[in-house]
Amino acid sequence: MQSFAELGVVGGVTLLVLVFVSLRVLVLKYVLNQYAEGRREAGLVLALFFAFLLADQIYGNYFMMVGTCLMLGISARMQVANKKECAVYA
Repeated sequence: MQSFAELGVVGGVTLLVLVFVSLRVLVLKYVLNQYAEGRREAGLVLALFFAFLLADQIYGNYFMMVGTCLMLGISARMQVANKKECAVYA
């Protein structure tokens, strides 16, 4: 709600889309990964993402959102790395 109030409709929708895309990437990386190391990595990032997102919602300021944005960036990097791996094996 605070994001919509401070950023407007466009900013709030953009933030929601980023969060849902990141969650999708992390959950798929966790579920579809066959190797224990990859699953552990994705599970850790997913747990940290939820923890930071929950803390961000409780405290409700942009200084607490730094951890959430860090997890958004890490999930984006994981998606890019996954696409590069798929291109190598194809």
